[in-house]
Amino acid sequence: MKKFLTLILALALVLSLSVPVFAANETSARTDLSFIYADNEPSYIVTIPASLELSMGENFLPITVTDAENLNGKKITVTIEGTNEPNGIGGFATVLHVPYEILLSGYTNEVRYNIFNAEGNLIGEGGPHIFAVHDRTLAEFDGNGEKSIKISNIESVWSPPSFPIMPNVPYTGYIVFGIKVV
Repeated sequence: MKKFLTLILALALVLSLSVPVFAANETSARTDLSFIYADNEPSYIVTIPASLELSMGENFLPITVTDAENLNGKKITVTIEGTNEPNGIGGFATVLHVPYEILLSGYTNEVRYNIFNAEGNLIGEGGPHIFAVHDRTLAEFDGNGEKSIKISNIESVWSPPSFPIMPNVPYTGYIVFGIKVV
């Protein structure tokens, strides 16, 4: 019995010296990380009509930009790279007094048109055309949008009376556009 009593007292002593411990309710979570390097090159769609039937007055050619992404502060620039004007070098009307023009050739004569950018400035090389601008920028876009350039008939001073513009004769020409992000 002495052993039993010693065991009980030892057990009471051990239990009286123990400190209760409470565990915190801890959980853990995991986040998987990944990285894909994207080139982030600008992307966009520029729409310019493939053809336009001109009148003898003012004509407007719409230029539309859609789906513009990743421009990063840059602009989509549409320029005139050339026309079928024969007075210039490589399709450009670069003679000092001749602005960038469109020359529509027909059976007996030609009809000339000036080109104005989206801000209304005559595109050209200067000379007697005091308001002609020297760059070939037709329109700039910093995102989606639509702008129009004006193509305007040059009065009949280019058509001498001996070669009048003929009715019902097709007069044809073209513009070459440049498109870039700057």
